[in-house]
Amino acid sequence: MRLPLWFAALALSACRSNVASLDDLFQDASGLLRAERYDLALTRTEDGLRRAEHRSEEHTSELQSL
Repeated sequence: MRLPLWFAALALSACRSNVASLDDLFQDASGLLRAERYDLALTRTEDGLRRAEHRSEEHTSELQSL
């Protein structure tokens, strides 16, 4: 019984994108700020903002097409 569940969990984890989530970028930037690595934290923050803006634009265009 556990073997099919294990395979299902493995299959779902393999489907996960290699792209970092916005939460991952936030956590990374937060850790860099605590380490006083402001240059890297700024880069991660800008990446996250660009991705969030892009997602927002996609979502808005989907809603407008309805």
